[in-house]
Amino acid sequence: MFPGDFVYAGVSWGVTPCMVFELLDFASLGKTLHLIDPFEGTIATTGAHAQTFNGDPDYVLRQYPQGAPIVLHRKPIPLRCPVSWLSFLWTGDPAADATALPISLKVSVPAVFT
Repeated sequence: MFPGDFVYAGVSWGVTPCMVFELLDFASLGKTLHLIDPFEGTIATTGAHAQTFNGDPDYVLRQYPQGAPIVLHRKPIPLRCPVSWLSFLWTGDPAADATALPISLKVSVPAVFT
């Protein structure tokens, strides 16, 4: 497969990382999903408060089964993360994200889908 844990930065409501968790049957991989978000609801480039962002990290954690390999980091998203591949998917429309996610993952992580 591929080495290392997974990092998802910019969680908000947690829809996309939860879809990845389910789609990959993440609990069976023996890896940890790290979620990074300060949950402050601010836009990084302007500092303005965004009403549509989620400020409740417990809401996100309740989406996963008890004991799931999830670590929540309530910190600003680091400017640099060491990665061997990177996939970004966010349209602002959860239904569109759900439709596009399998396609995005097949391109980013082809070993999972062989």
